[in-house]
Amino acid sequence: MSEDSFFSLTARERVYSICDDDDFLEINITVDLTNSHLKSLGLIVREDDGVIIGLGKIDDAKVILISQDCTFYGGSVGEIHGAKIKGILDHSLNSKPDGVIFIIDSGGVRLQEANSGLVALSEIIKSLLHIRNTWVPVIAVIGGYCGAFGGMGILARLCSEIIMTEKGRMGLSGPEVIKTVKGEDEFNSNDRELIIKTVGAYARKEIGEVKYVVKDSVKVVRNTIVKVLRKLKVNTTSLYNEIFAEHEELKKRLKVYKNE
Repeated sequence: MSEDSFFSLTARERVYSICDDDDFLEINITVDLTNSHLKSLGLIVREDDGVIIGLGKIDDAKVILISQDCTFYGGSVGEIHGAKIKGILDHSLNSKPDGVIFIIDSGGVRLQEANSGLVALSEIIKSLLHIRNTWVPVIAVIGGYCGAFGGMGILARLCSEIIMTEKGRMGLSGPEVIKTVKGEDEFNSNDRELIIKTVGAYARKEIGEVKYVVKDSVKVVRNTIVKVLRKLKVNTTSLYNEIFAEHEELKKRLKVYKNE
């Protein structure tokens, strides 16, 4: 098993690297891109629309895999991108895999597609919650260049568990967006130390949003996924009970941070 950086891999390489002996079947969906929103705006289109989906095995566990490509419009969710994710999630409602592994690397909704992107994201979230309600765990893995921001930051927190590498970032508005809208005095997106302290993996773990922060290593990421899948298989909890437990944790956090 490779000790290579998970961060440095492409979206497709990340999927293959964590599956058993490259045991991954990519699902390629043929779509007509000539009428896409991007094409109508004269922008570049790509057949996979910035997301890899498919079926695979990790430590013999049957899993659905989703991996966003941040090099294509920041891994953003547009109509086709979202339809692919929703489709593979809905498939799991019938196939009942041992888990869904969602490798998030996205700034959120694709602004070029506006409302279509927002609708797509809402449909993804709806499908994700349906899956979790059928006792299929969804594990978010965050360790890429774009991190998990905007609507994808919200989606990450709706997963059963989140695994972040030490290079991962998660939040609502990304540092670059805040700087663009409010200026450098509000948030300097070039200040690496500031980013780590606010949206970095260890900062998220400190406030209880993430349990697993691991080394930026393919081997460590895979081993942690195996560990979490085994844990969730044994320690099953209904989505209903998890929601109320989360509310109790949020109450505790509010008491600690309300005056800061």
